[in-house]
Amino acid sequence: MRSTLIGILFVWGMMSGCDSKQNNNGPASANQSPSGSAPQTSVQSAPANPTTAQPAAPAGPKWSIQEASHDFGNVWTGRRIIHPFVIRNDGTAPLRLTKPKAYCSCSQASSYPEVIEPGKTGEIQFTLNLQNKSGPVHETLESTTNDPQNPSLKVTLTGIARTVCELELVEDQGLMDGTTPPDKAKEIAAYPPNFDRITSNQNLRRVIRMKNTSGEPIHLEMLPIRSAAIWDDKGQSKMVAPMFDAILNPLQEGEVYDLTIVGKPPFEPGNNITAIQFKTVIAEYPTYEVKATAFCPPRIEMSPYKIVFNQQASKRQRIVTFRNNGTTPFKITSIAVSNPDINVTLLPTNPSDPSLSQVEVLIPSDPAYLPPTYGEVIRIETNDPEKGTIDIQILPHMSNPATPRPADKPLTFTPGKMLQ
Repeated sequence: MRSTLIGILFVWGMMSGCDSKQNNNGPASANQSPSGSAPQTSVQSAPANPTTAQPAAPAGPKWSIQEASHDFGNVWTGRRIIHPFVIRNDGTAPLRLTKPKAYCSCSQASSYPEVIEPGKTGEIQFTLNLQNKSGPVHETLESTTNDPQNPSLKVTLTGIARTVCELELVEDQGLMDGTTPPDKAKEIAAYPPNFDRITSNQNLRRVIRMKNTSGEPIHLEMLPIRSAAIWDDKGQSKMVAPMFDAILNPLQEGEVYDLTIVGKPPFEPGNNITAIQFKTVIAEYPTYEVKATAFCPPRIEMSPYKIVFNQQASKRQRIVTFRNNGTTPFKITSIAVSNPDINVTLLPTNPSDPSLSQVEVLIPSDPAYLPPTYGEVIRIETNDPEKGTIDIQILPHMSNPATPRPADKPLTFTPGKMLQ
């Protein structure tokens, strides 16, 4: 009897200690306080019959996850959340994961395991940028695996992005005088400081109501507007004098304010951005910022100015558009590409919109294809005296610039198709 009892206790001790659970109650990032949620713990019961054999590991790869969704709590907007999701391979063959795909530019997997051996674990580091987020947040990363039973693996971050103010459109000069189309009213209401597309000499004036959502009095004080930036159609920026003025009017001190934003034409081509900053009395968020933006299109407007393609993209087609916003004729005379496996075609002009030209770009269908870090190049030749040659890069990453082209990879071009 005594030996049987010792055997039962021995098996119980082995089972309760073999599957330790990571404590997910630590800080999500260096800028974030712990969410305060209690760690989840996995509890297993002792088998009724200690002599019963344990089930064999599933044949092939088999993933399991300690938590598929993590609530980061209530944090200030603008913070960066970093949380690890632990994946375990319970199968008998290596588990393979593709790079997790994000559904929003605010999300990315800063690291992930490409292969997890049987019985081992790996971590997907989910990085979430709460810049421009407000209210409930629900973002997901999805990876494809070689687990035949569960090929799709999803991890999710949820929480609340806490904001200082809620912005509400009160008055817009463009809507009142007819220079702004009425169907744009909904877009303006989504983010009132964004004036969207404008002309160089357009008069801009907008009144925005700022309602306190912080949960405590804010007592805003507007700081002097000192500088602004313009981003051109090549993604390059330069600092300029502010192209907007602003006046703050307290309606209910500490709770409700009206902010009047007035444009200062003429506007330069590109994205005009002016940061309007306010001091608050909130220790955790001492400075609040509203960005007044307006896009003044260049004479020859191109979108996108570069193509970013990664292996997770299911769509292999891209369309590059050229719009002539001026009065000088603009015509594409030839197109070519540095990789003969990439097909480029100048599409026929739409008679109802002759100012628009479109180039179709077809990326190789091979799932393993990825542009080199130095990029591929689409070369557009035109009859325009200022925009005679336009180069569009195809890159594998949005944030990283092209690396220098290797000496043994000279830039040569294959002609594309001209359907015009």
